[in-house]
This record gives sequence, structure tokens and C-alpha cells, in this order.
Amino acid sequence: MALLEIEHVSKAYRGGVLANDDISLSIEAGGVVGLLGPNGAGKTTTLRMILQILLPDEGSIQLLNRPVNDRTRDLIGYLPEERGLYPKMKVRELLVSLAALKGLTEHEAGTRARAWLEKLELADWSEKKVIDLSKGMQQKVQFIAAVIHNPPLLILDRVEGFLDQHGLGRGPVAAQRIGEGQSNVTFLLTRGRERFVLRRGPRPPLPPSAHDMLREARLLRALARTGVPVPEVLAVCEDRGVLGVPFYVMRYLNGPIITATLPVRLNSNAQRRRISEQLVDTLVAIHAIDYAAAGLSTFGRPDGYLRRQVERFAMLWEQNTRRALPAVAALADWLGRNVPDSGAPSVVHGDYRLGNLIFARSAPARVLAVLDWEMATIGDPLADAGYLAATYGEEGCPPSPLELSPVTRLRGFLTRQQLLLRYAERSGRAVDSLGWYQALALWKAAIFCEAIHTRWLNGERPGDMTFAPALETGVPVLLELAQRATA
Repeated sequence: MALLEIEHVSKAYRGGVLANDDISLSIEAGGVVGLLGPNGAGKTTTLRMILQILLPDEGSIQLLNRPVNDRTRDLIGYLPEERGLYPKMKVRELLVSLAALKGLTEHEAGTRARAWLEKLELADWSEKKVIDLSKGMQQKVQFIAAVIHNPPLLILDRVEGFLDQHGLGRGPVAAQRIGEGQSNVTFLLTRGRERFVLRRGPRPPLPPSAHDMLREARLLRALARTGVPVPEVLAVCEDRGVLGVPFYVMRYLNGPIITATLPVRLNSNAQRRRISEQLVDTLVAIHAIDYAAAGLSTFGRPDGYLRRQVERFAMLWEQNTRRALPAVAALADWLGRNVPDSGAPSVVHGDYRLGNLIFARSAPARVLAVLDWEMATIGDPLADAGYLAATYGEEGCPPSPLELSPVTRLRGFLTRQQLLLRYAERSGRAVDSLGWYQALALWKAAIFCEAIHTRWLNGERPGDMTFAPALETGVPVLLELAQRATA
């Protein structure tokens, strides 16, 4: 039984560009895989390392020539070279330290490090500083460090066992990462003719209260009883021993997620308008939920919700930046001085946009499910409306990194103003002060994006060649748009 199956795994960078001669692996029980970082070893050396340390005799390797992206690479361990090698540390000291981070005792960590060093013929170099090694030796150390530091996101035999316990399909499981989330990870699981979706958080350690899959699963089960379209949760795993973090499995829904292009059957002016209307009407339905009757009274603290948002994100900026952008503090001050009075609280999605909806494949356009409830709470519903307006593309308006549905720039879609008017009419809520909420959404997005940009500068997003680098100028653009919304 395969422990982990990986396709299109990049083995190296060359001058900051991914190599084309990628590797597809089927790793049998007992195997774990790590990825080389920038300036990684060549194909022959990489294969030799894999065979020496990772695969049993029956393990198979297939060379492919297919493109790769950081989504597939994230299936395996990775340790950025400039940050992960700790060049002034001795080889054995580095490996023992990393193994200890996995919860191993000092003796276990030392034993494991010695075994890895011997397999890669590095035993004689264990007391050398990493910085004093040749490039080839450094690559070997980095390979071991990646194996130790980052466990796989998915271990198929454990997933199969979990699915068996809950009567979800039969036979071997194939997995494919799906979605474009920057934090939580979603996999499509195929088991015979049945398909499921597994959602889990990133690798630990995790910040307190972040990436809480148990909380999200609880919310989905509560919302399923309200008539709001959400995926059906089939099973929840609280046992961290299975994948290292809690996760849940939901029913697969076969429909498009619309962001940059439209399915042929929905690509008419009439259907474009209907997509916009469905987008608004579904949000109105979410905000109309009787959250107390749904058992969600303790799901959030509506009192002071907006002020807490401002205070929390103002603190996050200093933790996530390397540069001074005065507009951040200026906007925090303006937002804090102009917090509007909230109306009746409701369920707030927190990331409500077109790209988080699954539509039916055929006309008329119809929402099958709302996805990605990680940031949901009980609070001011206009926070969702402001965020939706800020992420909604409109012809003639300047683009921004927060514009996550550029397809809505096409003729036939409602404009932002029409979107908000429909929301006001259907919900009965006034949207006169929505500029504050749009400024909040853009300002928060700038802080989120700055964190992504800083992670990229630190070498923690090695495969990101477009999004994170563009945030050097993209974050100031978001702040400028937020300032315009305050006018």
C-alpha cells in the first residue's frame, strides 16, 4: 500500500527558475520525502539521495517533463537554503535540533541524525560547520534537513484507514491538491468511483485559534440545517496522530469556481448578471440566519467586533513587515476614530467573494455551496459587504491584489454600485457608510499581503514567482485604495 503518492515534484531550482526534469514518486510504507532548495543537486544526485535514504527496494521512480507549481511542491518537505541551513551550526547539531522540533527526545534525535548521516555518507563530516562544507555536501545536509523539518501534508494509508472507519468508499486512495488557499490545504480524494474532499490546516506549529478545522466543521454542520448552501461534512478527525493536525472530510461537489473565466453554459450576458445576483442573494441569506437557533450563540463576540478588528490588525503589521509604510498607521488611526455603530449582528463569513462559491455547471446560474469558512464569526454583516465590494472587479476601475474575481469586469455583470444596491434592497440594511468597511477590508488585505511578501523575502515561499514578489508594490496600492475609500 502506498504511503504517499506525489506527482510533478520539482527537485531543484536553477537560477530561481524551476527545473523541467521533475520527478513523480510512489513512496511505499516507511518513506518520507524532502525537497532540495535553490541550487539543488542534479538529477542523478537527487535520485541517488532518494534511493539511499527514502525508498525501499520496491520503490518506483518515474522521470517526467511537466510543469510544476508550489502547490504540488508543498506536498513534501522543504527547508529554504538561506534560512534553513543555519550555516554556523555543525552538521550533527543542526540535524539533532531539527529532529528535536518533531518532539523526539535528545537520544532519539541523535540516533536518527546519525542514521541519516551514514546513509548519505556524511558521518565523517558530522562535526563540521555547514558553512565549511562543499556545495554538494551542503545540498545533502539540506536534503536531510527538509526530510526532518517538514512532514508530508498527506499520508495516504492513514487517510485510507480513516475513511474505512467512517464507511467512506473502498480501496486505495489517490489525492490531488485543489484550491488556491494561502493557508489551509484542501485535497480531492478519489477512491474508486467515489470522490471526497479533505481539508486540513498547514503544518504545525500553528498560532493559537488559527486554522481551526474543528471549529470550521462545527460551523458547516450547523449551517447545513439553515438552508444556506454549504458542503456536507462527512467525517471529522480530532486525532493529531493521523496527519499531525485535525482535519475533516466533506462531500465532493462537481461544479465550477468562477474567478477569471466562465464555463461555456454560463457565458452569456443574462447568466453573468444572474451570477452577480446569486452572489448577492446568497450573502443576504447568510446574514439572515438565526444564529442562536442554529446553536451558534457562542461562535463569536459581536460586541466590539469592528474595533477589535482594527486593534488586532494594527498590531499584526509590526510583526509582519520589514519596511516603513506610514499609510498603515494613518489608516489605523482613521479607522479607529471613525468606527461606525453596528446594526444587528449576524453570521459573518470573513472571506466572502465569488471565488469562494461553487456553482452548478448548467444554466441558470445557481450556487451549490459557499466554501472557506475559516474566518467566520458573529459580527457586523456589513464587514462582508465591504469586503465583497473591495474584491469585486469592475470595468474601468484600477486593479489591485485584492481583486480576486477579475471575470466580473466583463460586460453583463453587475457593477459594484448595483451589487450593493441589491444587497441593501434584499437585506434591508443601509449601506451609506460602506466606505469605512471597504477601507477596513483593503487595509486588512494590505497587512495580510505584507505578511506573504515578508515570508517570500525570508525564503518561505520558494516557488512563488509572481504573487508574492508583486506585493512589493501591491501593498502600497492596497493602502492607496483604502485611503480613497475614506474620502
